[in-house]
Amino acid sequence: MIDDQELIVSIRPMQKTFLTGASLLTAGLLISACGPIEISGGGNDKSDSSSSKPHASNSSDADPSSSGKSKGKVMGTVKYLAPGKYTVTTAKNDTQAFYLTKDAKITGWGTICGEPNQRTTCTKKQLKSSTQTKKVIARVRLNDGKASAVTEHKPGTAGDTH
Repeated sequence: MIDDQELIVSIRPMQKTFLTGASLLTAGLLISACGPIEISGGGNDKSDSSSSKPHASNSSDADPSSSGKSKGKVMGTVKYLAPGKYTVTTAKNDTQAFYLTKDAKITGWGTICGEPNQRTTCTKKQLKSSTQTKKVIARVRLNDGKASAVTEHKPGTAGDTH
């Protein structure tokens, strides 16, 4: 027959295993609940840093509608992030995630679409394809995390970054 002392000794390893598993699960949930990692921005962003809205993110889970510069134009390298979701990274390494509006105007000068040095209206499909495979330098017109225009930088002009 098992006495109380033996029963306690045999239950303790199970309690330790359970508590360890529960602790790891809780830690994992807390880490994932913290949200995306922020990249510090430098410069002209006047947003409140204590806000729950991130300025910029290196996470693919970033919510473009709540991040960074809400209005204006941002010049930098545009990259595809996820369906309908892109990032633009400035020369100062500030990254802004954004969505394309339904009627976004996309203009290329040979990298997004068309022939080099010829201004061309591009499709969203062409923007997606080019930003996945090429270095696309463009000016993005933003309003609340949504881009109404993406205009490729014309090669050979002042400030050429190719």
